[in-house]
Amino acid sequence: MLERLAHLDQGITIFDQNLKLVVWNRKFLEVYGYPEDMAFQGADFASSIMFNARAGDYGPGDADQQVGERVEIARKFVKHRFKRIRADGRTVEVVGTPLPNGGFVSTYTDITEKERQQELLEGMVQTRTQELRPSEERLTLIADEVPAGIAHLDQDMNILVANKRFARAYKKTPPQVIGLNVRDVLYAKTLEESAQFFEQARRGSLVDFEMRLELPGGRLKDVRTLLRPDKPKHGEVNAFYLVSIDVSRRKSTMAALMRSQKWTPWAAWPVVYRMISTTY
Repeated sequence: MLERLAHLDQGITIFDQNLKLVVWNRKFLEVYGYPEDMAFQGADFASSIMFNARAGDYGPGDADQQVGERVEIARKFVKHRFKRIRADGRTVEVVGTPLPNGGFVSTYTDITEKERQQELLEGMVQTRTQELRPSEERLTLIADEVPAGIAHLDQDMNILVANKRFARAYKKTPPQVIGLNVRDVLYAKTLEESAQFFEQARRGSLVDFEMRLELPGGRLKDVRTLLRPDKPKHGEVNAFYLVSIDVSRRKSTMAALMRSQKWTPWAAWPVVYRMISTTY
């Protein structure tokens, strides 16, 4: 058993019910910088705590008091896990597990490098986030100026992003709709009629359809909707974009032209051209 412990990359100790050292390995000594003569059968738990206190690991204060407090806590034999930043700046993670007959087994892992890498990673993420924020703000500004309702939906139809026009159609603001499921926003009839199109988009198809929407306040609008899958280069669709364009004016104009007795294709073309230009 001792031979196996010697090859572990973390320190380990076993103290009995009287807080006397029973088992340890060399890594335990290395993690804390203990001299070899501190580790022997029957060594008192308090001696290692005193070494730490004198090294400044517990901060300013009376060393005897610091030792007493920690010994009292140890005598409760409660499972614990914590990280301690030592006086020399290194970080040690300590995990203690009580034994059935009293005492406990503890592991000591020097996670200084791991913590440093984590801090570097978090710093990089924060920096990158700050760099991307102006771009995201510009994209949001552009999306809000586009004459169309725009939303980004995940596979479960939850709204991840929405521009002002999309939210305003349902008497809401973007923050009020983001996080909602489209089932909480669209009317039941709209959902029923568009279900097949949403399902096609979830499967990766490019979808383009028109339908009449019922909106809050009893308003009706003819809308052309484009659904575009959002997926990585290799993999399944994980979300899709929704772009809705109000085509009510176009349809009413076309209907009026069709009813006009004086209507001819060539005479109507300038009107149709202007209508298309302002719609799209």
